[in-house]
Amino acid sequence: MAEKTVYLITGANRGLGFALVAALLLRQHHIVIASTRHATIPSELEALPRNPTSSILHVTAAQEPWPPETQGNGAPNLSTAKLQSSLSQAHQNIDHIDVVIANAGTTGARESILETKQENLLECLQVNALAPLELLQASWPLLQRAQAPKFVLIGSIAGSVSGIDETGRWSNAVYGASKAAGHYLIRKAGKELEGQLAVCVIHPGWVQSETGNKRAIAQGLDKAPVTLEASTEGILDEIAQMTPGKDAGFRTFDHGSIAW
Repeated sequence: MAEKTVYLITGANRGLGFALVAALLLRQHHIVIASTRHATIPSELEALPRNPTSSILHVTAAQEPWPPETQGNGAPNLSTAKLQSSLSQAHQNIDHIDVVIANAGTTGARESILETKQENLLECLQVNALAPLELLQASWPLLQRAQAPKFVLIGSIAGSVSGIDETGRWSNAVYGASKAAGHYLIRKAGKELEGQLAVCVIHPGWVQSETGNKRAIAQGLDKAPVTLEASTEGILDEIAQMTPGKDAGFRTFDHGSIAW
């Protein structure tokens, strides 16, 4: 029997996460662990076509307010304990995870530096930086059992400190800062776990997701320039090229690189 390749993908119920799940299920001998905030697997995921040798499992990420005093109005984030519990329930079907794709995120409030509210920055940091760290910590026991484990963060050019001359005109202070923090944490993990874990941050492009298209329309465009299919194909190609145990850097879906 062929060895199964196991992926864990967060934010799997829509947009880029959904497209990644759909693409992987069509491949042979894959198990895709789809993480969403739903208590049961969403019908659209359950209905995805798949190769007869591949399957999908569902785990639930907790929906918790951040900051706590928002009483449920903040963005949902991953809970380590909840994810570990969900993974342990799925563990009867898997004995390792080959690739984790930390895709879930939030764009946050669109504010300039002088307008930025502390609570908006904290909310974005929780979702875009702390949640990927928690995801790595929760999935590490199963990643360790893979022959060549990989951890991928879906990043953003907005989180490139070197690129501030290009992106600094955008009103996205909380988003850019939180993405930069997430990039740092994953790159730091790659350094601490060098030889044990391959890591990569991948900018997916301005994708034709619901969020991407809304932003495009607000700027006078019909839609975002990058199709979900092109972004998905490029991301999976980049993952395939990652060297075991190494930091693959800050990459783009179209096989370019971005300065940190």
